[in-house]
Amino acid sequence: MSRPIPIVHNVIFQLRYKSELSFFDLLYGAAQKFPEFANWQTDRLSLTLRNFNERRSLTISHNMLAYRQDSSDPDLEKASIQKILAELPEGLGIESFLRLGYRKQYLVPLRMAFESLLTILQVKLLSQNEDLRVVLPEKIVDLTYRIDFAESDDQFHLTAGAARKDEIPLFLTFDRQNHLKPEVADEE
Repeated sequence: MSRPIPIVHNVIFQLRYKSELSFFDLLYGAAQKFPEFANWQTDRLSLTLRNFNERRSLTISHNMLAYRQDSSDPDLEKASIQKILAELPEGLGIESFLRLGYRKQYLVPLRMAFESLLTILQVKLLSQNEDLRVVLPEKIVDLTYRIDFAESDDQFHLTAGAARKDEIPLFLTFDRQNHLKPEVADEE
């Protein structure tokens, strides 16, 4: 029996920094270092660069930049984040960050009934202590497991759980506005 392999469906990389007035003079020059994003949209306060073919986008605003990729290409993810870190802090005059966020969302395809997976997760992840079990209702209909970790000033969150196919869009959001060409978005 082969082991199921987690598949990355969504990557979000975000940097937050102190807002500086000089940002507005630097924004468009810094953005021009990313010609691989052929489409763009601006409200003059922020700029979103889009690459519909690779389903990725980069939003640059006065206090934050965010890279998002709706594909499972690890080389593209790595190269994009490295380029962002190499070009944008200097290009935008950013000297330090207030927060760094990095999120990856995976799906693990399984060939078993939801109820079977739920039973396994219940036994593995929920205490089987009888004193605890008697105060809980008898039937568990769903289960999500979240662990929050900390190491010095860094925090990490892990969330895992079973999902039915029709529930996936609730947990795994696709950036339709920035990753699909408007003229074919409904079909795709």
